[in-house]
Amino acid sequence: MTLEERKQEKREYSKAYYYLCKDHDVCPFCGKKSTKGMGVLCPECKESNRESKQRWYENLSPERKKQEIQKNTLREKTKRDTWRAAGFCTHCGGIRENESFMMCEKCREYFQKASVKKRKKGEKSCKQ
Repeated sequence: MTLEERKQEKREYSKAYYYLCKDHDVCPFCGKKSTKGMGVLCPECKESNRESKQRWYENLSPERKKQEIQKNTLREKTKRDTWRAAGFCTHCGGIRENESFMMCEKCREYFQKASVKKRKKGEKSCKQ
C-alpha cells in the first residue's frame, strides 16, 4: 500500500467516524460527551477548537492572512454560486419557497430586520 493510498484510507475512516458520531449525538473529538441539541461538538471541544483556530490565525504573517481571506472569499463565492444555480437560498443553502427571490423566507426576514436596525442607528445599509 502506497503512502497516498494510506492517506486516502485514513481520510475515509475519519469521515465515516465523524458521521457515525454525528448520527449518534456523540462528540467526534472526545467521543464521550453527548451533544444532543448542541450541534456536532460538545461545548468543551468546541471552545478548544475555537481557541486553537484563533491562535493559528493570530500567528500568521500579514501576507498569509491576506491569502487566507482571499481563499475563504473565493470558497464562499463558489458555494453561493453553486446554491444559486441549484435553486437554493444563497445565504443558508435552504429551500426557497418563492423562486423569484434569491433567499429563503427566513433569511429574507432576518436581513430585512437587520437593515431596519442599521437605518435606525444611522449606519449605511447595503441597499443604500
